[in-house]
Amino acid sequence: MNRFPMLVLLVLSLCDCTKLSEYPFVLDPVVELSSLSSLLNIENQFTTNVLLGLYTEDCYHLFDTMYGFRAAAERWGLNYLTTVLMESSQNDDYLQSECRDIWFFHTGNSPDEGDHYSGDYTEESIVDWLHSHSQAQWTFSNQNDFAVKIYWVTETDTGREVNRLSSEQQSNMNTFISHVFLATKAGTGEIVDFLVVPDNEGIWFIGEDTKMLTVDQIEEKYHQITHDLWLEHRYILNFHQPSIVPALTPLGFYKTKVPSDLWKQIQEFYQEHEHQGTVESKIGPCVNQDVAKTFMIQMSTSLRQRIIDEMKPILEEWSGLSLRMTSLYGIRKYTRGNVLEMHVDTVSTHVVSAIVNVAQKVDSDWLLDILDHENNIHHITMEPGDLVLYESAKALHGRIEPLDGEYYSNFFLHYEPTDYDWKYGYF
Repeated sequence: MNRFPMLVLLVLSLCDCTKLSEYPFVLDPVVELSSLSSLLNIENQFTTNVLLGLYTEDCYHLFDTMYGFRAAAERWGLNYLTTVLMESSQNDDYLQSECRDIWFFHTGNSPDEGDHYSGDYTEESIVDWLHSHSQAQWTFSNQNDFAVKIYWVTETDTGREVNRLSSEQQSNMNTFISHVFLATKAGTGEIVDFLVVPDNEGIWFIGEDTKMLTVDQIEEKYHQITHDLWLEHRYILNFHQPSIVPALTPLGFYKTKVPSDLWKQIQEFYQEHEHQGTVESKIGPCVNQDVAKTFMIQMSTSLRQRIIDEMKPILEEWSGLSLRMTSLYGIRKYTRGNVLEMHVDTVSTHVVSAIVNVAQKVDSDWLLDILDHENNIHHITMEPGDLVLYESAKALHGRIEPLDGEYYSNFFLHYEPTDYDWKYGYF
């Protein structure tokens, strides 16, 4: 008997979407142009970095699934890379093959200064070629009368210190376009300035662009710009990752129950430690922690190991893969107003996953929204003890509506394949 029969679930739609790109949380960054003139200034130089895909009439379809090209802006950001598709002809100087070609132009290049892609048309090769074009060298200059600390910031890390500059000191930094740096006063930690690397080279005069702003204004600007940048990255990732990652199950998710003995121990632990949660620091742009805090309740070593051991065979049977656990964060408590943006998880480590609802106090169901392999959106209710298995690297998932209630406590368990040719780390 099949332990995981196909479910017949209610499918509701945010739109009459027939394509993934039609959802509001999915962004295809490619623009189609008939000419490059709109990207050039009066001196005939490109005003932004441009990735150009050329095709003849019969070869447009070859770019449909070339996600290393189509989703290049996921690493760069739309402000720093414009991806263009343009029909060409055999007498076009740019078209050096019979069917398609790819060119890259840096900001400031003229149309005859582009770099022609000459590698094979694999995702990995295209990604590596573009990665080399995003390398940058910047000078960080501190002209203030106080020392500053420089932090490299990512969407899930509030900052890793990479330098300390005394007054009138400067240093060089090898980095990449769209990387984010934060400068604070060395003595107080007060924010001074921030930089989103816009080009391959330049000088950051720390504090020059923010000297007329208050600390609160700088912080507000920093949080808004970085949130928008990283959420844009996620929306572009939502476009190409589900299209590349293979399906493992018929639907992409399955709702069941936690085994009764294990569930009893989880309940007992939660009841004893419910009020020992600590406010979480930054967990990325998909959760609106600026609106509503989230809390993390750390698990005991024994409970954590039991969950890992007992859940592994369930997920292996469902997915048909041999799995290795990669992460179990603890029990996350969401609070009133929290939203979880639709997203896919880390492609190399969060491949087959589980959600367990531990406790909730809500005024209305906080629905789990998830896309199946046909891009239909499902809205799933959960109650304490429910277990949802899902292909987290492929199936877009989130909780679109704000939490209408006091709290909602879940934990997440993630696994990676051990005996499957899973070569998607180049993302």
